[in-house]
Amino acid sequence: MARFGEVVEMEMKIEFLCNSRMTIAYRISDMASGVLRYMGRTGHCYYHNELKRPIALSKYSPQLYQLLQAGMESEQSVNIL
Repeated sequence: MARFGEVVEMEMKIEFLCNSRMTIAYRISDMASGVLRYMGRTGHCYYHNELKRPIALSKYSPQLYQLLQAGMESEQSVNIL
């Protein structure tokens, strides 16, 4: 839990990646003390809003898919913005 005005650090890591979905793990710590505040994961699928169905990310955005793969395989941060 964090309250307004507290500063936290968020680390995220792609734990699972395939053509149709991915799982991201989160670790949130207090910036000043380093005390762990929260750990969790979320699952995501790639959804095409116009087609109204899940899609294969490598087909619709191969560059983004390759970038996510590279981020998952390395311990370095990858900027996708």
